[in-house]
Amino acid sequence: MNLFNNEVRSFLREIIFDQSPDLDLRERALDLLLEDARETIRLADNIVISQFDYDEIVQELKNNRKIQAIKKLREVTTLDLKTAKEIVESLKIQPEQNI
Repeated sequence: MNLFNNEVRSFLREIIFDQSPDLDLRERALDLLLEDARETIRLADNIVISQFDYDEIVQELKNNRKIQAIKKLREVTTLDLKTAKEIVESLKIQPEQNI
């Protein structure tokens, strides 16, 4: 379902947020990440959620709140519980570790 694994996504994020003067490279990395995000949440019914909603779902997962992420996905789509759960679990976002 995803175009890239987490390592590639992390590398693309580093390019985007790096202070590199190569704006074309940063723009291309951002385009690739956005394409990956859209592909991740595209369903058989071609339902796509906004980047804002996707970011909220990702943040819930990073905060170890999978149930809230599933609820958010269901809130912004017409998905049933089983499908929303499968999609959220397919994102494979790991909770952030508290140091």
